[in-house]
Amino acid sequence: MLGLQALFKGLGVIFGILAISWLALEYFVPSPPSRITMATVAPGTSLHYFGQRYRERLASVGIDVDLRETADRRKTVSFCVIQIPALTSLL
Repeated sequence: MLGLQALFKGLGVIFGILAISWLALEYFVPSPPSRITMATVAPGTSLHYFGQRYRERLASVGIDVDLRETADRRKTVSFCVIQIPALTSLL
């Protein structure tokens, strides 16, 4: 009978550790974004074309892409730098 009690205690500990691990992963590992904003140039350019393709491909996995048109390529890069400060080291 003592072996059955130890088995239940062991299973309880294992399930408790699994539950705490699952909750910690859900809390600390962020889920991917469901909406992305992308800067493009005027329609008819290659950047706008690739933005449209990304929108179509990401829509198939449930991610919405908002395309924002800018005046020229320099403003597109500055838009990215404002949104993603890590890009300032690349310029």
